[in-house]
Amino acid sequence: MPCEYEYEAQGAIKQLSLQWKSPKSQLLCHFIKHKDYRNCTQGYSTLYTPGNITLIIDTVKEDDFGKHVCSVSKRHSFSDFIIELVKVTDSSAPPTDNEEHSDHDFNEKFPQNASKDRESIQLRV
Repeated sequence: MPCEYEYEAQGAIKQLSLQWKSPKSQLLCHFIKHKDYRNCTQGYSTLYTPGNITLIIDTVKEDDFGKHVCSVSKRHSFSDFIIELVKVTDSSAPPTDNEEHSDHDFNEKFPQNASKDRESIQLRV
């Protein structure tokens, strides 16, 4: 599940902290760039590239469906992004305006220079 943010749009930032939380607010992964620290609950991992921290779920379980929170912070600014994993029972149902299929390109743009923002996208599986 991708979490795109604008903090590194103009270049890499040294001090950056990223967290992924489950729909039940359990900390799934924590990444601190400047300390080269990465810790994830078993069954989860992250893939970091400047501007994106992707949560990888090894095997999707029932508890994984729902709204995940990706928190990105740098010095005195932080943003929360809500990414919802939606279970689809009818594969013929088209996505609504706010939904994307999990295999599509995610080019969601998030606001810049905000002290705290909440953005939301949905992934359908």
